[in-house]
Amino acid sequence: MCGVLGATALVIGTANAQGRPDTRDYTCADARELVRREGAIVLSTGDHTYSRFVDHVGHCFRNEVTQPQFAPTIDQRQCFAGYLCIPRMLPSIR
Repeated sequence: MCGVLGATALVIGTANAQGRPDTRDYTCADARELVRREGAIVLSTGDHTYSRFVDHVGHCFRNEVTQPQFAPTIDQRQCFAGYLCIPRMLPSIR
């Protein structure tokens, strides 16, 4: 039983070590193309940070809009890589 648990932990640890694509491993153009091709993708943007990038508002919930999302890449400190889905601001009623 201990061997099975150890093997399971090893597999889970290996899967987590592979992680998600990191914007810092791409040029700005390649990061933007990755988001465009996938439509919506979670990318690491730092050692302990990540963000969900979308290509257009069609990948957001109906009550959300897009906001430009920037990330560090090999060739740019702030590359426009896609959009972030954010809640739509409703007009205030007075």
